[in-house]
Amino acid sequence: MKIKPTYVTLEQAKLLKKKGADIECKTAYESNSIFYSRPEQWQVVEWLRVKHGIWVWVENYNDKISYVPQIPKADLPKVLGYYHSPQEAYSAAFDYILNNLI
Repeated sequence: MKIKPTYVTLEQAKLLKKKGADIECKTAYESNSIFYSRPEQWQVVEWLRVKHGIWVWVENYNDKISYVPQIPKADLPKVLGYYHSPQEAYSAAFDYILNNLI
């Protein structure tokens, strides 16, 4: 089984650049002659941990039916809800962090 990479959204890539993230990756998109690198989700998890001391992980909820993003000291299940895949949960956590915490 080949594991496919999961990249952040273009909007998240823009926010990451604005917040000073310098994460190298192979994928880039052009928007109005500006290139935005789209790192993989795991790279953002590590950048948040190393650069900002923010730990992010996803926990299984309700026997693999729902996934919940977790950030210490934040009640994200109430704020963000539940997701059908870990990738969706990480994406929601990134949106919350980039728009509210850093």
